[in-house]
Amino acid sequence: MIKNITNVRGIKCWGAHTGVKSMRRDLAIIYSEVPAAAAAVFTQNKVRAEPIEISEKHINTNNRAQVIICNAGNANACTGEQGRLGAEAMVRTTAELLNIPEEDVIVASTGLIGEPFPTVDVVNGIKENIHKISDNTKAGSFVANAILTTDTFAKEGFVEFQHDGKTIHLGGIAKGSGMIHPNMATMLGFVVTDLEIDAKLLDKALRYSVDRSFNMITVDGDTSTNDMV
Repeated sequence: MIKNITNVRGIKCWGAHTGVKSMRRDLAIIYSEVPAAAAAVFTQNKVRAEPIEISEKHINTNNRAQVIICNAGNANACTGEQGRLGAEAMVRTTAELLNIPEEDVIVASTGLIGEPFPTVDVVNGIKENIHKISDNTKAGSFVANAILTTDTFAKEGFVEFQHDGKTIHLGGIAKGSGMIHPNMATMLGFVVTDLEIDAKLLDKALRYSVDRSFNMITVDGDTSTNDMV
């Protein structure tokens, strides 16, 4: 059986269809059973989507996270106050349903830029689907598909290795097709591992890896508003 993000111990997820996109899954939930050390890199574009601002603030608060919630089909970028309130509603709803601090919620969006954010559809989708999170392999496939926009296929990976006599698992999903240029562009990447690691070391490792992977890719020379790893 092909392994994916659900084979990382303590990780549950789900990918659902909320109606923001007509024919495809458009809501991704990745949940850790315990609060986890977290690190992130974000777009360096001067125009930044509302979820970027919130997630960067949360990461910088305590270098910790317990859930990633991501919608596809609407980037929640250039949406002003309405978009900010929508992103905050995603965070608040997720935190309440999982009974965790809002600061432990990472929020992301991808899709059309400049369109009003469909807060009601996304929030209702969270309420209807968050109880479905699972460590079943199909849930990993669902979540990989739920973050796609113009991508023609899902992008997911999994590795396991030995460290200090223990087997460590690392899995991830990503999306990106157009608007890809160094400094990450419209690329989302979510990576989880069951390795116990200091948050500062995790941040160093992530930045090292991103500089040698995502930040070496260009497709069309466009940097976007929503990039996040």
